[in-house]
Amino acid sequence: MCAIDALGMSTMLGHAVTIRSTDPATNEPVTVVVSAAQARWQPGPAVVFVGATGDRFTQIFTLPGQDDDRAPAPTADRCCTVMNFFTSPDSANRWQAERPEVTGLVLAQPQALRLGIDIFGQLLNDQSGRPA
Repeated sequence: MCAIDALGMSTMLGHAVTIRSTDPATNEPVTVVVSAAQARWQPGPAVVFVGATGDRFTQIFTLPGQDDDRAPAPTADRCCTVMNFFTSPDSANRWQAERPEVTGLVLAQPQALRLGIDIFGQLLNDQSGRPA
């Protein structure tokens, strides 16, 4: 799972989760304990990088009706390989700088958690907002 998916799981499932990941630049551990909209991050300055690679980034933002003969790739193929936890903003920025094909940005902890909740938090609820 990508970092954003993982951050939305607590809200989606309705119970606390522990996320264990590894900074792809340093191989150091990153742990996030999430309970609904609250999270504890280790190490303290950890962040999330969100983005996509090369043409895949363009495919995400191709509008219906645009002349684009490429078949859209699944979202997991377009983004998830580069949406990672990092031990610090510096680590994420260094990692991106070494990969010119990657486009995206570093999200602070509250931004990353909010994005995960916004995308995945209600996924298992019916239209009334109750768990399905």
